[in-house]
Amino acid sequence: MRRTRCELQPCAWYEVKIAGDGTVRWRGPAGEVVTHVARRRLEELDRMITDVRFFELDGTGKLPSHLATCGTGQLCGFSLCGNAQRAMVEVRRGVDAHAIDDELCGATTAAVPLEELIDQLANTNEWLAR
Repeated sequence: MRRTRCELQPCAWYEVKIAGDGTVRWRGPAGEVVTHVARRRLEELDRMITDVRFFELDGTGKLPSHLATCGTGQLCGFSLCGNAQRAMVEVRRGVDAHAIDDELCGATTAAVPLEELIDQLANTNEWLAR
């Protein structure tokens, strides 16, 4: 996952890569850090990928409109903004690969819980505090 810089305000930018063997590579303003996560945490990440239906999300991190409602039975809307940070997430599972570019603008996308778990596994808050 890669989080971009914001255009008009300061925000954290960094890149996180989590490999199938548990190796975590975090690169950002504090430099590069390599750590490791336990197998059970990788399994948690795998479940989250399934739970958010990652391979069904469109390129912006949303479920296609025929699958998504806002809890009211109506289709979710969208918003546009120019200063938001973006989260770009790519997942490879076996021969399958899928990528999204979540603008993190306005409405929460289906991918946000996955993005948050990736940050948690990579200890992003710790590295940004340095």
